[in-house]
Amino acid sequence: MTWYFRISHPYIICIPAGHSVMPAESDAAVLGRLPSIWDILNDLMISDEVPNGSHVYNELQSAYTLTFVPNQG
Repeated sequence: MTWYFRISHPYIICIPAGHSVMPAESDAAVLGRLPSIWDILNDLMISDEVPNGSHVYNELQSAYTLTFVPNQG
């Protein structure tokens, strides 16, 4: 397990006993920020700062069209 933390995942730290773990954000909180993220992505694509058809542009477009479905479980 030491190898896993040191080599494979050096930024993962063990939580000491007695310390609380921060809960994950709710789906609603994450989904509530999506419109502002979509605006940023759209602004980058239409600003001509990223060449149309480039790899970066295609990745931005792919991210822009992602659809998130809240976890039902």
